[in-house]
Amino acid sequence: MNIIVILSLLIYIIYELFIALKKRANSRIKVIFYVLFTCLHFGVSFASCYFLNKNDLTIDAVRFHHNALQSDDWMYLFNLGSDFISFLVYPFVKLNVSFEVLFFLFATVSFKGFLILFDLLKLDTIKARDSWVLICFLMPSLHYWTGLLGKEALLMYLMSLLLVKVKQSSFDFYLLVIYGFIFLIRPHLCFVLGLAFLFFILIDDEISRIKKLRAFLYSFGSMLVLLPLALMFFLNVEEFDVKSINDYINRFLYYTQTNGQSRIDLIDTNVFERILYLLFMPLPYFYPIKNKFQLAASFENVLFLSGFFYLVFYSIKNRIQFYKIKSEVKYALMAGLLMVVLFGSYLYNLGLGNRMRAVFLPYIFYFFVSTVVFKEDAKV
Repeated sequence: MNIIVILSLLIYIIYELFIALKKRANSRIKVIFYVLFTCLHFGVSFASCYFLNKNDLTIDAVRFHHNALQSDDWMYLFNLGSDFISFLVYPFVKLNVSFEVLFFLFATVSFKGFLILFDLLKLDTIKARDSWVLICFLMPSLHYWTGLLGKEALLMYLMSLLLVKVKQSSFDFYLLVIYGFIFLIRPHLCFVLGLAFLFFILIDDEISRIKKLRAFLYSFGSMLVLLPLALMFFLNVEEFDVKSINDYINRFLYYTQTNGQSRIDLIDTNVFERILYLLFMPLPYFYPIKNKFQLAASFENVLFLSGFFYLVFYSIKNRIQFYKIKSEVKYALMAGLLMVVLFGSYLYNLGLGNRMRAVFLPYIFYFFVSTVVFKEDAKV
């Protein structure tokens, strides 16, 4: 079975890459980017799988595989969050698909998500002098987290599909399916993306009133039903009442005080400070670098911080107007900012922050590339 899955994935990757390169055959820079991106994405995934301690059940990928392997009842695994990943891999595990091949499968899923994002960006229309902006999609940590057997790989794919639906103004049943899968993987993230969608349909002038009303009713109705479930999952309580919430807060604060090598004190920091930690830390000279992973992350953060200041300067210089930005770019920005606030609200160590960034950075990068490259569409 492993051979069949590997060969199938290889054929699929070669096919997708061939189609992508064929569209950009006239641009050497785009061809180099796609080849480099593919090698980096799967190279980082394979390396992380190879060096992973496969006996350490505190590692999510190992635990997902172990739970599926030990379970004799597929439906028993059907639940929100981590259990849902075990539920998804259960059939593969029972067919003797190995842990390493599952890594390859999930890396391929996220790879397709990136390709969807690139198609939305219309990379073939980006001029050679602007191609430097694509370097943001070559951040190793982005490929580390989306290349694992885990939630981030699936979210990369689903959130790319979500942008496609927004761009097409296609607010139909399939949109609800996408949100449904995101809810099963990360309920609180689904709520934030749904909230961003509500804001988006209310302020976007390109959407007809009938579509706005239908989309609003679908979204608002779904959020009313799913919000209590999302909060119960996020707070890890069985009953949604004041006592359960207080008990959770006390347990969570104790956990954050005793876990993590790069701890962030939730009591002594506010949301704004934690957002800054989430976006820019660790940085050389501003944070004590303790290991090679933090060193690598610090170099990425220098790049990210430079891009942030460049975007602010660029937007002011070119007088970029939010209301003139394309629909899916508006949604990507609003959803990205709300995700930053959500993750920053409970960030308790930098390692967690590095992982969370893999969820919202593709949206932020999509906004960045769209704004810098297609600036004429958003000028006054």
